Parts: sequence; C-alpha cells; structure tokens
Amino acid sequence: MAQDSVRFPKGSNAARGTPTGVGGAARSSGIATLTASQSRCLSAILAGVAMKSRIAIKAGLDLRATAAALSVLGDAGLIERKPDRWDWQPTRRGEGCRVSTVPDPPSSRRGGAGSLRAGSAAARLIKLLQRPMRGRELARRLGVSLQRIHQIVVRELAARRLRVGDRERPLLIVALSGDRSVLLNEQEERMLSAMPEAEPTTVPRVSRRISIASDRVTSLIESLRLKGLVARAGDERGRPSYRLTPAGAGHVQRRFLRKRAEPIRLPVKSDRVGRVLEYLAAHGPTRTRDIGLTLGIPSGSMNALMQYLKRRGLARKTGRLAISPHALTQQGPEILAAMRRRAAGDAEITTASKRSGISVVRRADSIQRRGISGSGVARKTK
Repeated sequence: MAQDSVRFPKGSNAARGTPTGVGGAARSSGIATLTASQSRCLSAILAGVAMKSRIAIKAGLDLRATAAALSVLGDAGLIERKPDRWDWQPTRRGEGCRVSTVPDPPSSRRGGAGSLRAGSAAARLIKLLQRPMRGRELARRLGVSLQRIHQIVVRELAARRLRVGDRERPLLIVALSGDRSVLLNEQEERMLSAMPEAEPTTVPRVSRRISIASDRVTSLIESLRLKGLVARAGDERGRPSYRLTPAGAGHVQRRFLRKRAEPIRLPVKSDRVGRVLEYLAAHGPTRTRDIGLTLGIPSGSMNALMQYLKRRGLARKTGRLAISPHALTQQGPEILAAMRRRAAGDAEITTASKRSGISVVRRADSIQRRGISGSGVARKTK
C-alpha cells in the first residue's frame, strides 16, 4: 500500500496540500497517506461533523492542530467548504479515497501541545473547576471572553483534562476529567428542568412542555433514569409516570422554569376530601361519625365519602366492626401532600395575578394624572 500512496512530507508542497510529482498517481490510485490527526479529521467530516470546533472535539485535537489538518485536507482536494458557509464537507474524492495513516510528527510548540503553563488562563480554569460549571460562569469569573473559554475547553478536552456534557455545545457544562458528577447534554437538561418539583408526570406532558417528540422524550427519560435522576412512579391510565429523585431535584443543570410539565391528575381533588384527609392525618384513626360531626358533614354524605376514599386506596378500616375507626393508607399522606402543594401553587398564581392587576391600574392612574388620558393606554384601562 505504501508504494502506491501519496505521502505529504513536512515542508513539501504536498504537505501544504498541493500534490506534486506523484500527485497524478495518487489521484488515480485513490490512496492518500495522512497523518493520524488528518485522518481523524477526515473521519469526523465523513461522519457528518461540519464545524471546526466540533471536528476538533471529535478528533481529539486543539483548534490550532485542527485548522492545520483541515488546511492540508482542503488543499489535497479531500474536503471543501459548503456553499456560502464556513462548514466543511467531503469532496467526491474524499468520500472514495483510501487512507494510509502515519504517526503525527513531533510537536515543535514550546512545552508541547498538551502542556499546561502556570498562570495561564487554562491553568486558572483548571484550578477554578472545583465543581461542574457553565461556560458563561467560567468566562465571568476568569475575566475573559466566552470565545477564549471555548478555545481553552476544546484544547483541554484534547489533552483529556476536561470533559463536557454535550460535545455539540461544549460550554453547556464543563467539569474536570476526574470529577465523576453526572453531566447532561442539552436535551437531557431541558428534560430534567421540565420535570415537576415533587410530583410525577408522564411522557406526553413533558413532550408538550419542551416541544420534543414523544419517542425522543421516552429515550431521554430512560437515559435520566439510568443516571439516577428520575424514577418510575407508577401508571396513569396505562401510561408510565416518572418523578424526580433527590439527585435529580438538586442537580447542577436543573434550571428554573416558570412553567414545568403538568403533573398527573390526582385521584381526588375536592375541598371536602382534602378536609377529611387533613383530619385523619392530624388525629389518626377516627370513627366516620366523629369525623362528620367535627367537620359538619351530614352522616349520609360522610359514609359515602369514606367509601369513596377506600375505593381510591386513600383510607382503610382499622378493624372488622362496622363502627371501627378509619385511618389513612400509605398513599393517603402522599396525595394529601400533593393537594397541599397544588393549593399553595394556585394561591401563589392568584396573588401574582392580583399584584399584576394592581400594578396595571396604578400605572393607568399615573398616566391619567399626567394629562394624557386621551392615549390608547388610558382608553384601554377604562
């Protein structure tokens, strides 16, 4: 293979991407001799990776070495720029040629490509990364640009001192290679952030919230389950439901969202049911008659309500006699806690809406006092 291949010796025109001498033979034989770095870059482009930074991450190189390799591959006619874009794509020759790989030449850079100079921005970044951090936070704390952080992260990924959660977006979350924290890609992060705080939800509800197809959400939630961030919580009408684990609720990549996926429907939701559950939770096993008298619920209604709670699996009898007291089942406190959370959330939304309405009225009054009541805003507030 070596005698029919094209070699690009260092310093020659061929090394810079312009085949000479045996170049014609190379084109006819369809074999090119590339360095290991050039071969990895070509493989990344053949796999559909187009951007230089992503090619660098895929090939395990820093940006400078990647740029040099891409220049050689482009001049040799194996890759080309996409029309009107900076992205790379293979040429017809690059798709069909066979590659003979030789080792990379020794680096002539001071200290080597993998060295870490004391006091450099890369060294300060490594020292700062005591926990996983986002690229923007690193740029702010180091006082450098986001582009500089991007260059450092790509370089240190090649040196295997860092790892990232998403190789398509390397600044999403960055950690030291020895940090065993669970890192997520961009879609997994969106999925985790959309989960309700302390209640189960289903795949269709999450799919509607983050606008990702249900099939993809199913694979994402399975990935989070394997990483210990969500857990199976049961079924709702034949569909599996999932809830956050403590690790998922406290994960560094779980972002605050004003609106998360809707939780599953509770088996009960009326105020009267909530009052009975609250009473049983506070007083323990109690006879049905005593609960009705205390809460002011007629005897017939109270008996029917208790039978309803038993069918829903929220209450149970503590004895075999007809007058035996009733107590909450294991599921009862969980449903009661969920009802409390939702009631608190509804109260918060109502309070915020009232405050918003008050602020709008005050603003309209202020506009009218300024003598511009004939404006469109003033007319709308009447």
